[in-house]
Order: sequence, then C-alpha cells, then structure tokens
Amino acid sequence: MKKFAVSVMALAAMALLAVPSSAMAAPTKFNVDGGHSSVFFKVKHFGVGHFFGRFNKMKGQVHWGKNKKAVSIKVAAASIDTNNARRDKHLRSPDFFNAKRFRFISFKGNQVKKLGAGKFAVTGNLRLNGVTKKRTINFMVTGLKKDPYGNLRMGAVATFKVKRSNFGMTYGLKNKAIGNIVTITVSIEAVKAK
Repeated sequence: MKKFAVSVMALAAMALLAVPSSAMAAPTKFNVDGGHSSVFFKVKHFGVGHFFGRFNKMKGQVHWGKNKKAVSIKVAAASIDTNNARRDKHLRSPDFFNAKRFRFISFKGNQVKKLGAGKFAVTGNLRLNGVTKKRTINFMVTGLKKDPYGNLRMGAVATFKVKRSNFGMTYGLKNKAIGNIVTITVSIEAVKAK
C-alpha cells in the first residue's frame, strides 16, 4: 500500500508558502493537528472495484522562514483502518507494512516550489516499509487563518500515486488480487506553535 505518504505530508510546509515572507523572516514552527488531518488510500481489488482505507494517527512539524524551510511528517503504520480487524492485522504484518519493525511511514522534505496560485510542490524522502524513495508531491493550500481561539492554522491537500512494489510490498500481485498502484490523498491541518 502506500500510505504514503503522506505522505505526503509535506503539505503542511507548502501551505506556509502562502504566508508573506516578511511575516516569517524568522523560522516559524507549525505542528500538525493529527485530530484534524487525514490520510486515505485507494487500491484496485481483483481488478474489479476500488478498495479504500485510512490511517488514524499522524504527527509532524513544519519549520518555515527565510533561511529555513523543512517539513517532517510521521504516520503510524499500525493505525491502518479498513473497517475489518482481520484484514487490518494482515496489513500490519510483514506481507505489507511490517508495522512492528517499521513503526512509521514518514516524509521529510525541504525543497518547496511554487507552481501557481495556491499550488506548490515539495520534494523530499518518503520512507515506507523500510525503503526510502525521493518523491515530489504536488499540493494545494486550502486555507490559512486564525481559528476562533486565536491560533494560526493552515490547511493543504494532495493526491498522488505510489507503486507499492517499489517499497517491497508484492503480496497479492502475482494473482492480481491487489493492485500495484495505490492512490493516496492527504489532507493536513497544522497549528502555529506557541
């Protein structure tokens, strides 16, 4: 699978690009709000229908300023949730995410490029199932403003594809039970640290 990413998740960093540089001359830290961020995936089953799942636990930070731009996101592999306990247990096994050995799916990026109005790309390392690959993920900033409690929040969303065999996940490929291409959607909300 791919969990990608979150992914993927350099999204939080990207959102910061929408903030005027003068407002963040010094590095500013944002913490990912795991309770309001989501990672979903979609994969083909027996070449017939699409199957969906999600990961329930995510954390991370974004540092943004004139001289420092970086994002670090971690998704707990064991938090996979497909609404079926038996299947979730299998997905946590060495056949897929090997969650006991590789506890987190992570993304670390420090190269961000503006693509257009509200659109950006972040390049970094995606680590999944013990394998690290360099990836560039496009995302869109969905908001940047203070909440009713005075906290500055940012939002961003991205959808990208991962070939799971590139990360050592080959179970179900030979009999085509599970597709090789996994589509991941990551929606992140992050809060400026106090």
